[in-house]
Amino acid sequence: MKMLCLYPTVILLTAFLFFQAGSGPDADAEFRQHLRAVVSEGNRQYDRGSRPGIMRMADSLAMLLDGRSRAGMLDPSDSLEFTADLKKLLADWHYENSYDVPASADSAEALFKEALHIYDSNGFFSGHLQYAPVIHRELAQLYYKEGDYSSALGHTAAALELYSRAFQNGEFGPSDPEYNTYLDLSAQMAFCRARMGDHTAALALIDTVLGSYPSKGDNYYETLRKKGKILMLSGNPAIRDEAVRCYRDYFLWQKERVSGLLSGMDAEDRELYWMRMRPFMADCYQTEDSDPAFLFDVTLFCKGLLLQLGRLAGSGPAGDSAVSTLRYSWKDIRRRLGKEACAIEFVQYEAGGETRMGALLLRGDGSPRWVGMTAPEEFLASGTGGITNRDRIFSADPRLKNELYGSGETASMLWNDSLLREIGDCRKIYFAPDGFLHQIAMEYILPEQLQGRSLYRLTSTRRLMEDGTVRTGSALVIGGVLYEGEGEKSGSVTTFENDTAAFRHMRDSYARFTYLPGTRSECDSVMAGRHSDADTLLMGNSASEEAFRSLCGKYHLLSLATHGWFRAAEVPQGTDLRPCLSDGSLSQSVLALAGAGRNIRDGSFDISRLDGLLSAQELSQCDMSQVDLAILSACQTGLGYVTADGVYGIQRGLKNAGVGAIMVSLWNVDDRASSRMVAMFHRNLASGMKPGEAFRSARNELAASAAVSSRVTFNAGRLAGELEPVREDYGEPRFCDAFVLIDVIE
Repeated sequence: MKMLCLYPTVILLTAFLFFQAGSGPDADAEFRQHLRAVVSEGNRQYDRGSRPGIMRMADSLAMLLDGRSRAGMLDPSDSLEFTADLKKLLADWHYENSYDVPASADSAEALFKEALHIYDSNGFFSGHLQYAPVIHRELAQLYYKEGDYSSALGHTAAALELYSRAFQNGEFGPSDPEYNTYLDLSAQMAFCRARMGDHTAALALIDTVLGSYPSKGDNYYETLRKKGKILMLSGNPAIRDEAVRCYRDYFLWQKERVSGLLSGMDAEDRELYWMRMRPFMADCYQTEDSDPAFLFDVTLFCKGLLLQLGRLAGSGPAGDSAVSTLRYSWKDIRRRLGKEACAIEFVQYEAGGETRMGALLLRGDGSPRWVGMTAPEEFLASGTGGITNRDRIFSADPRLKNELYGSGETASMLWNDSLLREIGDCRKIYFAPDGFLHQIAMEYILPEQLQGRSLYRLTSTRRLMEDGTVRTGSALVIGGVLYEGEGEKSGSVTTFENDTAAFRHMRDSYARFTYLPGTRSECDSVMAGRHSDADTLLMGNSASEEAFRSLCGKYHLLSLATHGWFRAAEVPQGTDLRPCLSDGSLSQSVLALAGAGRNIRDGSFDISRLDGLLSAQELSQCDMSQVDLAILSACQTGLGYVTADGVYGIQRGLKNAGVGAIMVSLWNVDDRASSRMVAMFHRNLASGMKPGEAFRSARNELAASAAVSSRVTFNAGRLAGELEPVREDYGEPRFCDAFVLIDVIE
């Protein structure tokens, strides 16, 4: 199998030293210890769901084994052990890749079986729990993900039998770590039983596991959550309340421990915590209207967990002020609403094998209510003129938007009668979208009853607890970018590194960036309208990535007019046995700065030389906590991987960097229309308007305007081409509905 050449210098140096160190017991032991450290790191990367990290460790292991073998110093038992480890790591990579490429599941299965054959064919591995049982669990996980619950049960049973035998032989006891694995395998078997319809046996088994743990301990609560899931899988409405009680007890336990748990975690550890919490959140929504108040609190805690802590803590440990935001309840939100406002958390979830959509609505004078909505597939499959809503929503082509945004039927599906009744006479509507709703400007697709109301799009209604003040004293304004230029360098040594994955995605997509003259006039209009000595303008070749990353955190406003790009792909989803997040997703969204086109065309890449491709991953590493509002006049900046934790794209990068509110686009924008709207937005802000009011006013002004351009037509009488004036009405949704304002609170 071909390996990726991703060998860090330190690994190459370490390998060289090993190959020069000679042989002997000490050298063999040191080499063995190093290989096990590589395997351990590979397993850690697998726990994170990081495909690049898994492959880096697999490449390192393969190189070290090959070098040792060529030197004639590889012990036969080491060869067997670490060859099996290599196959497992490669299988893990294919398992992760199968979320995007289903055929990779077959490769994962084959590699797992090859590793298992090594263990089963050599007596050296017999009776060791770190060998065959691990592969049985991995295969069970793979089959479970693929829906082959019978095979998953078989491999779980095989692993459990080996653990049972070791337990009965006294090889480990209740105080040993292996005992937890033993019980976890029993819980895994209960899941398989439940999926196969044997709910009585599944509940009996999970109750046995639950009774084996000390009451109120960590393992007890984790098993209680699993019991709630098994109760829900039974599909019996009579025991749904018991499932809710299990979930509620687990959730309250999590909230009690969250301060001590998260305060010392960095961004990577927080991501791992979220990966463990994500399946729980998905399970809770299946209870639907059983306890809306509980669901609202779960949503406040889980939806936006990484976003909230990332924005307030960056990549380092989260302080007390950041962690304290996770303690909010629906009652805290209600106190901030007032009597004429409501907050809506939309949720997309799985239940009964179907994708569903619901809304948790909280009025300032009431308690949370659950409202069922049109199923996502039903909404996406409907349409007009032979074009489905799916085609119109997921395309970046603006020509497909008019019918979607001008349809009364679409409005009634998004804002159904039940939801309208709950909204009632509320004049302010704060809403946080989820699932496919992230890619729809639903604040512009309104039924008659909601016309004239003020709608505010939020990443989470928890944002209502924060100070939404937007300072406008200083601005960094960027546009008129020369994509084929060199990109000015400061001459000083920087610590910035290029996003390797982003460059490869752009190069492989043959991305090209044409000059946008409208962005230059936009910058001129913005600077003239603001007329502030505190502002900085970057245009042409000076609009470089280095300049942006050096200056972006020093201003209250960021206004960037350029090309935006998103590489669409499927989003990995979690399972009961193992959750998964999309690794590298922030490298799929890019903003183009000076020199970007030239560097892509040349095809050369240097991690230490900035290439003009500003990815969401690179944005997330900036400190932009002083930026209260980022205005992105570019295509597709609101798009990205849609996950249970929001959109992993440019807006996530900005949020992780600490930006307050943002204006982004949901499709390809016309640079003349966007230039006009952004200039009016800035003018309104400079006049003292609040951001939401300033944005709505600018959008309304754009919708009431038009532009006249010309096109060449052929005059048959004169046998010559003629210029014909063309009027473009900016009131069409494809122009005036492209941008949304996120996280403005008024």
